[in-house]
Amino acid sequence: GNYHNRVPTMGRVVEFYFDIVCPYAYLAFTQIEQIAARTNATVVYKPVLLGGILLENKVPNANFQSSLAAPKQLHMFKELHRFARFRNVELNFHPDHPVRSLKALRVMLEVGEPFQELAKVFYRAYFIDNIDISSDSQVIKILKEYGIQNAEQVFHRAQNNRKDELRSRTQEAIDRGLFGVPTFFVDGEMIYGQARLPLLEEILGGVPDLPVLAKSYFGKVAPVDFFFDFSSPFAYIASLRIEKMFGSENLNFKPILLGALFQKIGRANIPMNEMSPSKLDYNHMDMDRQVGDSSFIWNSNFPLRSILALRTVLGVGPNTELGRKLIHRIYRGCWADDEDPNNPENIIRYANEVGLNGEQVIANTQNPEVKKQLFTNTDQAIEWGLFGVPSFVIHTSSGRELFWGNDNMEYAVFEARGITTQPRPLL
Repeated sequence: GNYHNRVPTMGRVVEFYFDIVCPYAYLAFTQIEQIAARTNATVVYKPVLLGGILLENKVPNANFQSSLAAPKQLHMFKELHRFARFRNVELNFHPDHPVRSLKALRVMLEVGEPFQELAKVFYRAYFIDNIDISSDSQVIKILKEYGIQNAEQVFHRAQNNRKDELRSRTQEAIDRGLFGVPTFFVDGEMIYGQARLPLLEEILGGVPDLPVLAKSYFGKVAPVDFFFDFSSPFAYIASLRIEKMFGSENLNFKPILLGALFQKIGRANIPMNEMSPSKLDYNHMDMDRQVGDSSFIWNSNFPLRSILALRTVLGVGPNTELGRKLIHRIYRGCWADDEDPNNPENIIRYANEVGLNGEQVIANTQNPEVKKQLFTNTDQAIEWGLFGVPSFVIHTSSGRELFWGNDNMEYAVFEARGITTQPRPLL
């Protein structure tokens, strides 16, 4: 990521909100103690009911996955397995995933803190052995194997006595702005998602291994297509570091029309409009965090019309030296200077600044070949299963691999360099 210089402070506390049924929380659970050990931090485990949080945030719970566009569902599943493989973690989905974790969570509260050991047992039961943790008898059996005396009584007592506590713990999480798990807090600063573990480690004053690993391999990189649209602030953040991450020779910038892509796959034209207020607030804060030392300002013209800017770049050639300079200049105009990329005067000015002839560049946008190329790129993106930007497609010897989002750029770099599992643990 784009890491800030934070001062290491020892002995900080990480609050970790989790639910047994969430695969992302499971993957975070497998990493969190190592991160705590490396940074001398203490983890406080906070079980919550993810279903309650999703309900509050108006996300369809049981069918959360099925509410997503098909290419995104497929990709999320693949991404989980990729992370698990990279970190050498076993991950098997229960055939009826997601099953209800309510009973297991109440039992955890009844057995009491620290929750970590019993959580480990439940995670193992669900994501490795595929035990149905919604079944009374299975949960009782897990308790017996864990060494709990009078497991039946403990189970039934939990179901009667821990309803309110689970509800109030979940409500506390909602009141703090949670919209999913895993979510972490360090001194009131919120970090969401297993993909943000490197940021968590860095906030704790540690040195996350991912960025170090991603930069420590030289040698051949498989060809990489970088799909972007100026209308996306997330793609702007990716553009700030992509050349540094992949090197520029095998990197192919591919402008696409994001709105057309969304339309084709049945996604909201502005996915952020579908976010809950909590998630929206978090996203804005997280973007500021991700740009690091670069400027970021939410564009007052949002949603941006970017077709002129995209055609401009295609007319110049997005992979020429001046084309790249122009891409970065347009991005800065959109997301650092609050300017409208659909205003020809802005484009002319940017082009002149980077050493092009602005008038000529605008004239080129009317070239039928240029217009066609934008649609060709967009059709290709749809055909390859893209559902948003930034997206990175790595052309490996065994086929195409798709990565989506800034959080996954390091993994895309590993794929491009042929590294599929974490090299020796960095201690």
